[in-house]
Order: sequence, then C-alpha cells, then structure tokens
Amino acid sequence: VYPTITRSDNTPQRVTFNQAVPLGRYEVRGRRITDKPDSIKISSQARWESVKGYAKLHNNFGEVTLVEMVALATNNLNDNTSKAFNLKVTRKLRTWDPVDGWSATGVATRNPAWAFCDVFRSEYGAKLSTSFLDMQAIYDLSQIFEAKNQWFDWVFDQPMTVWEAAKMIMRVGRCVPIPQGSLITAVRDKAQTLPSAVFNQHNIVKGTLTEKLRLFEFQPFDGIVVEYTDNDTWKPREVTCVLPGRDGLNLDRIKFPGCTNRNKAYQEGLYILARREYQRTTVT
Repeated sequence: VYPTITRSDNTPQRVTFNQAVPLGRYEVRGRRITDKPDSIKISSQARWESVKGYAKLHNNFGEVTLVEMVALATNNLNDNTSKAFNLKVTRKLRTWDPVDGWSATGVATRNPAWAFCDVFRSEYGAKLSTSFLDMQAIYDLSQIFEAKNQWFDWVFDQPMTVWEAAKMIMRVGRCVPIPQGSLITAVRDKAQTLPSAVFNQHNIVKGTLTEKLRLFEFQPFDGIVVEYTDNDTWKPREVTCVLPGRDGLNLDRIKFPGCTNRNKAYQEGLYILARREYQRTTVT
C-alpha cells in the first residue's frame, strides 16, 4: 500500500514512514512510480534522507537513569546533536534517620549526606552495606547541611573512583571522608573540644607522632577565583574572594563542583584563604 500525500506549499515537506518487520537484517530501496511533470511550475522531486531500524530489546541497564524522547527529524539532527539535550531533573535518594532507618523509596533531596551514602551503597558505587557506614555521624552532618543550606548539585558524567566522588560531595559541607576503624565516616572542619593527654617515650610508639609547620611563602596567593555552577544557566561562573587587608593581585584558581550558589562559593573561597593563613600546623 502506497500512502498518498497532498501538499500545497513552497516549503520542502519532510515525511517519515514506519514499517514493523520481524527482527533481522534488511536492505531498503525506493523508486518513483509516476512520471515527472514537464512543467517548470511544478516541483516533483523526492529525496531520500535516511533509513534507520530499531530493535525492541528488553535490556536491563541496572540502577541508572534512562531518558526516552522523540525528536523531529531535520537536517540538523545527526548522531552528535541527537545526544545533546538539557534536562531539569530532581535527584531522589533514600534517606536515613535514627528512628525509622532508611526510607522505603527515594525522596527529593539535595543534601550531600545522602549523596555520600549513595556513592558507597549503590550498585554503581562501592556496593557496601549500611553496617560499614557511621550513620549517626552522617545523620548529624545532614542536619547541619540542612540548617546551613549547603547543597550538592552535580551530575557525575565522567568515571571516577568512589573515594574521589565522596570527597567531592563532602567538600561542599567543609567535610572530608575518613576511614574510622571498620567504618566510613566524615569529619567537618569546625571548632572542636579535644581530649588532652601527656605523651612521652613511655606511652607512645616511636615514629607515630608527627608535627608539620607550613612556612610562609615568598609570593603567596592573596586571593582566590572560585569557579562554581550557576543554578539558572548550569554554566560555569566565577567569583573573586579576597581577605580583608589583601590586595588580590596574585590570585589562585579553584573549582568548586556541586556548588550552585554564588554566596556559598564566595564563603568557601574566604574559608580556604583563612585556612591557608591561620591553620599552619598539622599534627598527625
């Protein structure tokens, strides 16, 4: 059966035909079945642009996000542009609390703590059980993130190690992941009360205590340009951070992935500068 198409327009018309066939390999061709008009006032030219086949296979891609869409077939649609599209998405992850445990399903959340847990618990991550995570400490951090509006908004589109992803996530909350015995937890940089004790050669193993002092540089950076992601355009933006009393003539540059708020990026830049200025002794 040949379809009949009637048009009255000077604009070239594009038409797509579908045909369901059994799964296999096919060779397709087209041919003209009418004579071409002799009049120059009538355009009667057909051009075959492309033919494409789809095999309906029931593949299981695992615990990943799949996107299905329909695009208008034009000359601008090719293998490259067909994969270039933008989405406004909402991250849904399972959350935890000390009373009810894990939520039954994923909930909309921007909290870095639950992205941190997902990296270690998911099938595409470390595949660890909850028993390897310090959930109470992570939950306490999640409450701090909520109170301070410290969010992690990011898309992992490049392969990286689990530990690098965990460090990237927790950085937005001024935290670093650390192994604590057989547990994985995170520690936030803040004022803390530490137990004090006296150590000498009788109660410490030789070589287990080190103290490092970072000396002042001859030409230290007196400012930082922080690159973050704009929450409206999803494009990189920059903000310059300079401590009071500095000229900002020798600027360092850092990237702050996961941060989509200019004020948060500015605060992070000042925090890094102050840490470089005042935290100069490291005891291990």
